[in-house]
Amino acid sequence: MDVLAVWILGGAYALIGASSMAELGALIPRSGGNTIFSRRGIGEYAGFLVGWSDWLSTCGTNAAVAIVIGDTVSGLWTT
Repeated sequence: MDVLAVWILGGAYALIGASSMAELGALIPRSGGNTIFSRRGIGEYAGFLVGWSDWLSTCGTNAAVAIVIGDTVSGLWTT
C-alpha cells in the first residue's frame, strides 16, 4: 500500500511540474526551455548557469546510460 501511495504522489508531482512548464512555455514562446525561463525570472547570469548545469547533467546522464548499455551488451557477447 505504501508503494502505491508513493507512485500516486510522484505522478501528481510530475503532473503539476508538467503543467507549470506548459504554462511557462505558453507565456514565453521561445526555444531554450529552462534557460529562457530562468533568464526571465532571475537574471541573465543565473539563466546562463541554469543552462550550463542542465546541459552538463544531460550529458552526464547520457554517458551513464551509454556505459550501462555497453557493459550489458559486452556481457552478452562474451558469454
